[in-house]
Amino acid sequence: GEYDHTPVGLSEDLTVLVPKSQRDNINVTLHLDSGLEAPITTGQVMGEIRVRLGDETIATVPVQALADNPEGGLVKRAVDSVWMWFQ
Repeated sequence: GEYDHTPVGLSEDLTVLVPKSQRDNINVTLHLDSGLEAPITTGQVMGEIRVRLGDETIATVPVQALADNPEGGLVKRAVDSVWMWFQ
């Protein structure tokens, strides 16, 4: 894309309620979709956040692009293509 990074986030607040005794067992992970390429538009789903309590998933919410990242110019696309070969 035109920019090297695209900010991501949730479209609304995420609240989970767990027993106080279990608060140390909460695990939050961000999973971004592989192979994302520009153009990226604001609101586009980029992956998800998973909230687990021990071995149980208690919440899964989509992660969205918070800003546009248009396709880069010719030189930027060429550099990005070479870079992706080494990924």
